[in-house]
Amino acid sequence: MVAPVIVTGASGFIGGHLVARLAASGADVTAVSRRPIEAPDGVQSVVVSNYQDTPARPDAVLVHCAGERDAAAAEAAGHDGVAETTQMAQTLVAKDFAASILLSSALVYGDDSEAPHATTDPTPATGLYAQGKLAAEGVFLSAGGCVLRLANAFGPAMAPNNVVSDILGQIPGSGPLTVRDGTPIRDFVWIDDLIGALVTAIADPHPGIYNVGSGVGTSVGALVRAALAVAGEPDRPVVSTNPPGKPSVLILDGKDTEAVFGWRSTTNLEMGLRLMLEGTAT
Repeated sequence: MVAPVIVTGASGFIGGHLVARLAASGADVTAVSRRPIEAPDGVQSVVVSNYQDTPARPDAVLVHCAGERDAAAAEAAGHDGVAETTQMAQTLVAKDFAASILLSSALVYGDDSEAPHATTDPTPATGLYAQGKLAAEGVFLSAGGCVLRLANAFGPAMAPNNVVSDILGQIPGSGPLTVRDGTPIRDFVWIDDLIGALVTAIADPHPGIYNVGSGVGTSVGALVRAALAVAGEPDRPVVSTNPPGKPSVLILDGKDTEAVFGWRSTTNLEMGLRLMLEGTAT
């Protein structure tokens, strides 16, 4: 049995899956969100207007899942958004928790390298979204926290405004399947695998930075073709509505994560797509 866990952002994609997994294991879980949720049996649900009001508990592990997930929205919020993210992190780590875990993003590495990124790689953070993530990372790390940089998670209940949702929303169908640009390469990690990494980190939250991804790069075009093949629609044409931009590659190297936590992704992209398209994923 893991220590009690307090999860912020419990109404979100990752936070919701984490709360459900922990509850199913019999863990003592407090789900913190900014809107009411249907919490699993045995889970205490706390609604706050600001995550700085997250309740503290000295025997609990804090998992901070909350935060802006849309890079465009973060850019629109400007530097005030970065300051708010930093202040929230500072307030949370100042509270009395047994350990703290922050969910960050692979985007801090940028997208200019074809090689998988190690945690020791530079983090240029050219956009405000990435700058906010790095600022929060610094706060958690200075307090001895554990930072998990996440690849592109996909699975049931994922946000509608991402590339996997957009593709699957056009299946089944006929005629062209459209994407903005088929050339970007990303690291797609199945949600159950990612939650497994979080649960492992909660059980033994080593301080430091760790990558959570599949370690495999897949272009958007290849993602479409894989989804169409699984759906039995391989002959549908694929149309990009925007011309290709500059090369964009973002893949994570998870060797340190496997060495420390014994975790690695085991569900490949095709398996995850099949689970979703066949309706067997939960």
